[in-house]
Amino acid sequence: MKQLQFFKIGFVVLVVLNLALVAFLLIGKPGGHRSAHKVSSNQPFKNEAITILNLNEDQQAEFLKLAQGHHQEMRKLEQIQKELVRSYFDGIANPDKETERQQLDTENQKLEAQKLKLTYLHFLQVKSLLTESQLPQFEKFVQKAIGRVMLDAKKPSRPPKDLKR
Repeated sequence: MKQLQFFKIGFVVLVVLNLALVAFLLIGKPGGHRSAHKVSSNQPFKNEAITILNLNEDQQAEFLKLAQGHHQEMRKLEQIQKELVRSYFDGIANPDKETERQQLDTENQKLEAQKLKLTYLHFLQVKSLLTESQLPQFEKFVQKAIGRVMLDAKKPSRPPKDLKR
């Protein structure tokens, strides 16, 4: 009889623990399961930029539009660049494609220059939003933004799946 009661209590304890675990997983994080994934890796920096520059509500709305447009343009250029890189290395086994690789290399350099110009223009657009009292913070904003871009560039890429252990 004592053994049966022990199993009943054990079963109830395990059920309660399981329910607590499920509740923690579903309710524990704000936003549920979706919060585990980044919605936008730039969102925290956008918020930080708004704070650094001390933007008012109208400026914030315009800044967010500018940032979204800049982000979309950069993604377009990066997609083109991915295709160029893929084409560049697809011809590695064929030495006859050396001139094509040189053209692809030149196109890639042009894309990099275009990305720099696009970012420079974006910074000028952001600067044009600011009032005289906000301008002293602009340099800090640019330094933080450049630092963020450089950190993203330094992140090591993940190894291919067949090389993982």
